[in-house]
Amino acid sequence: MYDRVVRWLLIAIVLVVGAAPVRADAPQTVALLPLATGKGFELYGQPVASEVARALRAGGLEVIVVSVGATPPARAKLVIDGSIAAGAKGAVALQVRIRDPQKGTTVATLDATAPELTALDHAAADLASRLLPAVKEQLAVQAKPPDHVEHHDDHPPPTLPPTPAVIEKPVALAWGTSVSSAFPQAAALDVAHALIAKLDHRAVDVPPATNGKPLDGDFGLSIDITKYDLVFDGVWTARATARVRWFDMRGREIADRVVHTDTLVGAKDEDQRALVRQASAQLVDILAPRVIAWSRSSP
Repeated sequence: MYDRVVRWLLIAIVLVVGAAPVRADAPQTVALLPLATGKGFELYGQPVASEVARALRAGGLEVIVVSVGATPPARAKLVIDGSIAAGAKGAVALQVRIRDPQKGTTVATLDATAPELTALDHAAADLASRLLPAVKEQLAVQAKPPDHVEHHDDHPPPTLPPTPAVIEKPVALAWGTSVSSAFPQAAALDVAHALIAKLDHRAVDVPPATNGKPLDGDFGLSIDITKYDLVFDGVWTARATARVRWFDMRGREIADRVVHTDTLVGAKDEDQRALVRQASAQLVDILAPRVIAWSRSSP
């Protein structure tokens, strides 16, 4: 039974594709793997694959039959594999895949079905009749150069969106002073800057405020540290008192308030500068609602 089926397969495949003309130029290389087989079809995988290889060679291709577990050669343009398995109701299903090894994708799949094992030769003949042109089609796709896109110098350059103008923030004047060397004047000025930033303004530093002189800005903010108590008793503690003044653009003093921080306690490994940062942050939190309200009420 086996010899008869194989003989039919050989005759059918050779008759279908054996008459294809042999190319005069250098053949293109494809790799052919043994067909995977389901249970009961183990004897048919290698013989069918070998005859498919013979048919492809007759069509002008260089076919390298790859043994089980081996790697297809690098020069192979396509890799062909497939399967023989049991189908529904005693049928036999054949499938062949054409894969592009460079892309790692399956580019074509061909199927054929034999209603029973004795008709396997007809299914193989049908598959062989479609395999060679499908392989050549995929080789032609690979050989096709990429689409050429012409560029003409007379084309106008693309219109670029306009660069958005940089909008500078409005200006506010900042003053900062301190009566204590432990709380630097620069730190007092930083408090004024932080509060001005909350009003979406750009701070410009100026000398200490004088009432009644027009300002080169929307408003002025003065932060004066009038008292800074610093005590060390195993850890540093501090408490700051600040006077805050708000000036309108005419230089008129609109608000004058004095605020106090809580008693701040530093960690054991922190120095005096850490307490200055804590005091500054608390002053910003205390004063932010006030300066926002003043900015809304100013003319």
